[in-house]
Amino acid sequence: MGKEYIRQLLGMSFLQDSKLPKTSGGHMAWYNMHDLVHDLATLIVGGELIVSSVPSKSKNVHAQKYCRYALVTKYDQATKLSSVLPSKVRALHFSDSSQLGLSCGAFSSAKCLRILDFSGCSSTMLPVSIGQVKQLQYLTAARMQNEVLPEYITELSKLQYLNLNGSSHISALPESIGKLGCLKYLGLSGCSGISKLQESFGDLKRMIHLDMSDCSGIRELPESLVISQICSILSYLSAPVSRQFLNLYVASRNSNI
Repeated sequence: MGKEYIRQLLGMSFLQDSKLPKTSGGHMAWYNMHDLVHDLATLIVGGELIVSSVPSKSKNVHAQKYCRYALVTKYDQATKLSSVLPSKVRALHFSDSSQLGLSCGAFSSAKCLRILDFSGCSSTMLPVSIGQVKQLQYLTAARMQNEVLPEYITELSKLQYLNLNGSSHISALPESIGKLGCLKYLGLSGCSGISKLQESFGDLKRMIHLDMSDCSGIRELPESLVISQICSILSYLSAPVSRQFLNLYVASRNSNI
């Protein structure tokens, strides 16, 4: 279906073949947005979107009071995040930043932030100030370097999506993770350092997708998980991961008999 969408966009000249050299394997195709479509999109979006290259700092983003979406590239950590972000930004994506370490008060001014995406960083260290972003609903912090997920993250009562995939340094989740009552998706794929799920996990009543693939350290599931939650979670998992999850559940219950 994705190929059909691409074909239609090419047919309407929304996209055009990229002039970048093709990869040796030939398995990837590159496309560019047509210049006219890009100009039209820029005109419509106006000041709601900024792309900020931190080393250049060529724009006064505070003047763009209507900006809602920001892409920050090459964040150098020596620059205060508040100096490159509009106060009312709602979606923040980091790109082309190698090892991202943020100061304690990095998000103190981002009161309206709903989406925070670190997927464009090779590694991330979450600051304790993450708990100040009360409106946050979507957090992608794959390959996180924290050994323990900050306890303050459980203060994000509106968080629905949490992706920690590939964060092998994490040894434990917060004991009070059950306070994330709106959480629907939790990605723990490759978090091999985690040895257990906290008892409060059973309080995540809205959880429908839990990715525990390659979580080799987890040997059992908490007793607080009820069968209705198990069935809901299993329906969203692939067959191999579903079997792994179900085996953990059965083993946990047998060990308590």
